[in-house]
Amino acid sequence: MRIKDTYSIYRKGNVLATVKKALITPLRQRFDVHVAGAENMEVEGNILDHEYEIHEGRNKRAEVSKKWFRVADTYGVDIVPGADDILILAITVVIDMMMDEGKYYVCLASLIAPSSR
Repeated sequence: MRIKDTYSIYRKGNVLATVKKALITPLRQRFDVHVAGAENMEVEGNILDHEYEIHEGRNKRAEVSKKWFRVADTYGVDIVPGADDILILAITVVIDMMMDEGKYYVCLASLIAPSSR
């Protein structure tokens, strides 16, 4: 099964953001997030180890990390005040889905769908 390299996030039936793989190297990965009607975001860091940041321009909007937890497959998302919490969490889930095709997310199924592009 081929993993999609682009996913769209929907809010109220409209595309809110599109997450696309930008660069994947052994040590650093990057994703671009094109946000409708707002500044685009960039996700960069060690995505496979859940150690990365989400930026909107030069402003850090969130940090994703396993360092706060000792339980396997558990990580936290530290979102700065004023950021779009739902969008940040949806971006995090989409990236997780893109990196591990075997995972299935029921709770956000209505927000996330593969792009038809």
